[in-house]
Amino acid sequence: MPTKKSKPSAFMMFVNQWRDKSANDLSLNDAIAEAGIVWANMNLNERTPFVQCAIVEKRKLQKQKKSYANDE
Repeated sequence: MPTKKSKPSAFMMFVNQWRDKSANDLSLNDAIAEAGIVWANMNLNERTPFVQCAIVEKRKLQKQKKSYANDE
């Protein structure tokens, strides 16, 4: 049985990208704290790509979940 994945959030998608570009040496907790400050100062237009990616990923996970349920 596949492992359960949590639903992605726009913020966590931003954190992962921000960490790769700006703070690769930080732990995940530290990156979340620092990226949170950046995220809070972003406007809606800057956040939109991450929100859209989270929606796409959520739909993919829902399709996979339905597929696994049908296979059982």
